[in-house]
Amino acid sequence: MIASNELDQDELVFGVEILFNLAVELHEKLGIVFEYINIGGGFGIAYKPEQNPLNIGEVGEIIHQLYEQKILASGHPEVAIVTESGRYISGPFGYLVTRALHEKKTYKHYIGVDACMANLMRP
Repeated sequence: MIASNELDQDELVFGVEILFNLAVELHEKLGIVFEYINIGGGFGIAYKPEQNPLNIGEVGEIIHQLYEQKILASGHPEVAIVTESGRYISGPFGYLVTRALHEKKTYKHYIGVDACMANLMRP
């Protein structure tokens, strides 16, 4: 995983460029022909009003240009580009409904609930 909840498109594109360069190098030096390149996830969502959302269309266009400039220009046959964009797709659309069970007051204030991270998957 090269990024997580990244809102900076330059950082996302930089990671993809590294992967494309590595694929080209492995193809040229070892003759490996890739079926797909998984560029991972990391596409961020704006959790706070002051955060600017990721322009996924622009990121996609830049990645497409890199694909043509690096992968296809190297002589590697067409390869599928896949991603893991669960947070980006489902993150803004879910809620966790839980119940407060107990309260703990120490140097911090804690509320114990009847839910955990298993109930609120990573998105």
